[in-house]
Amino acid sequence: MVVGAALGDLEGDGLLDIVVTTYENNIYAINSDGSIKSGFPYVASHRFRSPATLVDLDGDNDLEIVAGNDDGNLYILHHDGTVMTTYDVGDDIRGGISVADINDDGSNELLFVGYDDKIHIWNPTTESELDGWPYDMGTNALSCPVTADLDNDGDLEIVTAMKSGTIYIFHHDGSIFNNFPYTVPGNIETTPAIGKLDNDDDFEIVFGTTSGLQVIDIKSASGPRSSWKLHRGNMARTGLYDGTLTSIESKDHVLPDKFIVSQNYPNPFNPSTTIDIHLPESNNLIVSIYDITGRLINTLVNDKLEAGLYSVEWNGKDQNGRLVPTGVYIMKVVSGQNSHNQKIAF
Repeated sequence: MVVGAALGDLEGDGLLDIVVTTYENNIYAINSDGSIKSGFPYVASHRFRSPATLVDLDGDNDLEIVAGNDDGNLYILHHDGTVMTTYDVGDDIRGGISVADINDDGSNELLFVGYDDKIHIWNPTTESELDGWPYDMGTNALSCPVTADLDNDGDLEIVTAMKSGTIYIFHHDGSIFNNFPYTVPGNIETTPAIGKLDNDDDFEIVFGTTSGLQVIDIKSASGPRSSWKLHRGNMARTGLYDGTLTSIESKDHVLPDKFIVSQNYPNPFNPSTTIDIHLPESNNLIVSIYDITGRLINTLVNDKLEAGLYSVEWNGKDQNGRLVPTGVYIMKVVSGQNSHNQKIAF
């Protein structure tokens, strides 16, 4: 095994499972007690040098396993090891697979690169690439694509790089973002990260190269969409994508005059609950869920947002995508010097 594991609750039984891809052509799913799950290992056509991603692609509340190997085969397996679908791109898939609803049709796409020189945005439900994709960058790539709304237009941009050091940023339709591609010294063999390093209204993109660290400041206001912004999709590096975990939506264009957090609705809730937040000024917004002992369950939002009205939704899952037990939880909302706590019942 030459790449890291993925972690998630494959079949929704409340227990975390481990998924690994191996140099010996296998995909393993392992129970929390260390035993190999029924239906595994899955034997693929060639070795894996790209880690697995976990995501519910068919809406059945179980996680699918997504992994690409050195034959250029992208495998999508159900949680029990049966095949949902496959896609052959003809050459090594490297760097990992990210997930996003690029065309906003309610169905997630899989984003990946490799030794066929292309960036792919492929929908496993329709078994087709989106219009405008794949894009041929001209040489090998090892950087798993990451996404964010870089220009506040409501659509996700896609960021990746060629191994030789040329950085690409694309709009959702495959057109090139202003001032890119851009070449930096050294090779790029890892996944970039997107964040707000200087606490302003735009994103910075960080690349590690063989010549050092490169930070690019995107000089346009960013949008608040949740997305796959860093290696393995989250700070815990689990490779788990849960698109229903939380969502934040800007409401209207009214500027509030004071900080207000609504009571969550509905309360009690099942399967999801929403709060409305009034931000009177641009500031960092953190929305977190704690249990009654004070243990952090999940961080729903941690981002700098413009002044405005926002709604935040939580579907009752923890940071590993597991449904929490029924009971009372604390939702904490912090923005600058303002803080608000409230009890919510699930």
